[in-house]
Amino acid sequence: MQLSIRENITLSNLREVVRNFFINSNKENDAAKGYADTLRIKTPGIEQAVEHLSGGNRQKVVLARWLFTKSSC
Repeated sequence: MQLSIRENITLSNLREVVRNFFINSNKENDAAKGYADTLRIKTPGIEQAVEHLSGGNRQKVVLARWLFTKSSC
């Protein structure tokens, strides 16, 4: 819960955002922003810690994490 929205979403599927052992921050940001917009997560930005979100928005982050996990299937 102390991680940012961006970290929470992309941590579940690092294969999508890592290249040569380094995280591609552009891919990570694009994925997180895309899910935040699509799921309408109410936040000032994707760097917001999940612990500071309302219960419903926390659930949306969990859903986004699950959807991002399935994105490479």
